[in-house]
Amino acid sequence: MHPPETATAPDTTLAKVIYVLYFAGFFTGITALIGLVMAYVKKVTPIPLHG
Repeated sequence: MHPPETATAPDTTLAKVIYVLYFAGFFTGITALIGLVMAYVKKVTPIPLHG
């Protein structure tokens, strides 16, 4: 038998890339726009708390 799978930490690479694009947006506007689009596409839909 295989050992049980453990929960892995979420991949933070994309989040770091988006933060770098936001920072670069201070110097060029287009990178902030690209970061905004990437963050919107990758956002997670929240699960409602009520039944």
